Amino acid sequence: RDVRDVTQIEQLHQLPQLLAVAAAHGGQLLNAAQTGSQLGLNGKTVDKYLGILEKLFLVQRIPAWSRNELSRLIKAPKIHFLDAGLQSTLTRLTPELTLLQRTRFGATLETWVYAELLKLLSVTPEPWFLSHYRDRDQHEVDFVLESASRELIGIEVKAAASVQASDFKGLRRLREVAGKPFVTGIVLYDGRQALSFGDGFWAVPLNRL
Repeated sequence: RDVRDVTQIEQLHQLPQLLAVAAAHGGQLLNAAQTGSQLGLNGKTVDKYLGILEKLFLVQRIPAWSRNELSRLIKAPKIHFLDAGLQSTLTRLTPELTLLQRTRFGATLETWVYAELLKLLSVTPEPWFLSHYRDRDQHEVDFVLESASRELIGIEVKAAASVQASDFKGLRRLREVAGKPFVTGIVLYDGRQALSFGDGFWAVPLNRL
């Protein structure tokens, strides 16, 4: 009913399928053309339907960070749900599976962190730009926060109770690319203590968020 209020579309029955596919790709790059071929839709239609789901505040596409701001417009965005409960329901993630399939739980946890970051950024005195980072060498950072003065904070999400130096690989690459504007890199994890990993890198408990 909400979709009909926003726009008139012919293939309304395929929106729930697209929503389920988007949930399965939560926190990942979503290829509109590839997704469309699976659903019998073309890439432009998938892009249009995702726009409708964004207007309904169900999902959001997060742009990729780059030093060249114009290139951010053409780099592939990641897709995130605004409600981790809805995302986990659509992927049929049960409490039991969170223990057995940590990758699936990790996607839902990242969705939850995304929603919490949006809340925090909505009350900060200055605006922040939220994006993600990924390069050709497959180095990734889940979230990149950029202030109006171009200062950067990188945030990784880990569904584990311990953190290793290797968990900062993507953050270290982001620091190399960004240079001086890079302020700090944080790995949010399921632990109890905030731990320094040197050079402005920190492991921070999720409950501190």
